[in-house]
Amino acid sequence: MLLLAGCTNDPTGPGGVDLTNLLQGTERAGVTVARAMEAAAMARAAYAATLAVNASQPDTLLPAVFTCPRLFHEPDAARFLLLYGDGCTGADGRRRTGRIIATVESTPLRGTRLVLSFDAYSTGALALEGVVVAQTRDPARTLFDAVAVASGARLTTLTAVLDLSANSLGTLDPSDDLFTVSGTGSFATANGAPFAFEIITPLTMRTACSFPVAGEIAVTAVTTAADPATAMLNFAPNNETCDDVAAVAVGEQTLFVRLSDQDV
Repeated sequence: MLLLAGCTNDPTGPGGVDLTNLLQGTERAGVTVARAMEAAAMARAAYAATLAVNASQPDTLLPAVFTCPRLFHEPDAARFLLLYGDGCTGADGRRRTGRIIATVESTPLRGTRLVLSFDAYSTGALALEGVVVAQTRDPARTLFDAVAVASGARLTTLTAVLDLSANSLGTLDPSDDLFTVSGTGSFATANGAPFAFEIITPLTMRTACSFPVAGEIAVTAVTTAADPATAMLNFAPNNETCDDVAAVAVGEQTLFVRLSDQDV
């Protein structure tokens, strides 16, 4: 934590909500959305690469535009694997381990979608569990089903419907991709505290940056109070700089935080 402006010693917000829990939950929501969306974005980039390469043999290792992760295509199984192995460092400087398994499903009504599951997958010190379903249409609608960032007491379980719009800049190399995210959802922290969130300003993410460089999320504690507490998480207090600094505001209080503190 860097600076708390307009702070009081009262830890209780509107409706009797614990402000400390709200602030920590808001940071966790931002980190969870970022980690799940980066996995979905990487899978979409990998799917585009498999279509472009048009590999005709099963168990084909695609060209080295994918170095971390390696991309392993299994056409007969209608799936591909993003392989991080025992650990490799991506374009954003983050170390990841394990596998993301992406199965391609096509139906006349739904079109093509990617169903992502995680095998011992971790990003930094966080393990990502659950299922992500990503539609490949533009904009891609990404459905999260019980996606959890697991790190002991900081477990966060997320359910959301988000729209992801990607710009690959005309290359197959995922390291230069840009994408934006909008939508709504809910999440619960390890102690069971429920929250709802809405992306007020679309998140702007770069594959080469570990955190969103712009965008704002409103997080509201789910209570029976007529006026529940809401926190605003702003990813761009430093003018879209690629860093881990965000601003969390509750009423007149503003807290500047390092998201990496919640990302370990």
